[in-house]
Amino acid sequence: MSSLEHTLGSLLTLLVSLGVLFLLAGVAIGVVAWQQRRTLPLLRALAQRDQQTVEQFAREGRGVHVRGPDGTTALMVVAAGEDPALLQSLIARGADVDARRRDGFTALMGAASHGRLENARVLVDAGADVNARDLAGHSALMWAVVCGDTPMARLLLERGANAHLPDRRGETALQLARRKRLAPLVQLLGASETESPQALGPGPQGPRFRHRVRRGDVPSLPRD
Repeated sequence: MSSLEHTLGSLLTLLVSLGVLFLLAGVAIGVVAWQQRRTLPLLRALAQRDQQTVEQFAREGRGVHVRGPDGTTALMVVAAGEDPALLQSLIARGADVDARRRDGFTALMGAASHGRLENARVLVDAGADVNARDLAGHSALMWAVVCGDTPMARLLLERGANAHLPDRRGETALQLARRKRLAPLVQLLGASETESPQALGPGPQGPRFRHRVRRGDVPSLPRD
């Protein structure tokens, strides 16, 4: 074979290889564009916290791991809704129960701030961090206090929430309850502060206090 034929053969092989590469790149770009078209409505819904649209995507099994521009996930939006079964379904499909928005907000905080007791129960049963705090230092327990939600606070305390954690201003959940003049919450949280963690035993609140909460020694705040 002459050198010219060899060169032409090599050039032809190179052209074929480049053609295959361009074809594969085109397919990949097409797939990405298709995926973006499919997820764009979900991204828009997450950005707008559109409960109905996000829940519809979740029921279709789509967007479990998609995040909105601020880090919002479908789990966070569903946690603020009224469908614990859908929340469980997202968790079963691998949704991160401790995922955070850019401001540090979590799904458990969403459940607490919307009074969704069953959703909060689902999340803590799935291992959600009850003592996670957002960038302002607010925990799910503090969000429960903001809402005057004693049953929510009781659940979080039972599951190990630390009532002694201060926010960035140095205010604890008990101090917040006092400032808002929420007497039942003051009594509930005060019980956890008057009994020191050392006296209570291991854990943020200790088993003895959690037993008192479950037993009902601390009163509940009636819901509106």
